[in-house]
Amino acid sequence: MSPEAILEGDFSTKSDVWAFGVLMWEVFTHGEMPHGGQADDEVLADLQAGKARLPQPEGCPSKLYRLMQRCWAPNPKDRPSFSEIASTLGDSPADSKQ
Repeated sequence: MSPEAILEGDFSTKSDVWAFGVLMWEVFTHGEMPHGGQADDEVLADLQAGKARLPQPEGCPSKLYRLMQRCWAPNPKDRPSFSEIASTLGDSPADSKQ
């Protein structure tokens, strides 16, 4: 869940974008647990400090990891819209290797 959803109960399309970024990460890691082994309160503290970024999965194109990172922007206003996400994902496979 996004920081604003956890801390303030603020659920929006932008918190869904955060969750979509995590889903993309889970797909590329073949279902690994985000922040695996870390207690929920530790993850929350890291989120608040801006330190809880998931690492780039092995085999994940940099372009798609950059999209994930944009989905995890601390400020919801800085996250892409789902239209922007669809546009990025709709690029040709050759483009996604950049």
